[in-house]
Amino acid sequence: MVRYIILLLMLAGFQGKVMAQTYQEALVSMVEMLQYQRAKSKDNGANAPFKKYGMKRIKASKVLSDDDPRRIWGFHLHANLEYDKQREPLYKLFKRSDFGSMAVIDYFSPDELKCELVFWGKKYYRRFAHELRRMGFEIRNSRSQTNMLEFRKEGVSVGVNVIIWPDIYILQTVNVE
Repeated sequence: MVRYIILLLMLAGFQGKVMAQTYQEALVSMVEMLQYQRAKSKDNGANAPFKKYGMKRIKASKVLSDDDPRRIWGFHLHANLEYDKQREPLYKLFKRSDFGSMAVIDYFSPDELKCELVFWGKKYYRRFAHELRRMGFEIRNSRSQTNMLEFRKEGVSVGVNVIIWPDIYILQTVNVE
């Protein structure tokens, strides 16, 4: 009888270790992302904070021309070798290594000053949404896109849009009127 109990305890402990797989996350701060977006709208030379989160700059020379105003950063990513730049949006260029993977597409065009965080883990979404609500941002459904949630705060010129696809999330910091 004691043998069976010990065997069950060992199996339960082993199963717990298998199920509790961990992954590292980029600890991006929503406060800092909003401040960065605001600084970009005032001064196009704002310093990107992504390196301090463990992200590496990605030079996608096969996809982006040398004069392209977008900058790409990545954390735990692989290249999507089936990416077709003629048919697919830029965020499809990436494949995740784990649920902690994240990509950043930073737009520096005068026509389009925004920053997109691309991630696969719902844990990121929950953390970002919690931070925004804690800062007083209100969430609402977008009128233009059914899979987009808008976070806005009265009197703040920067907002956040979250586009939700079945396999990926895209968080955009944008200037609002």
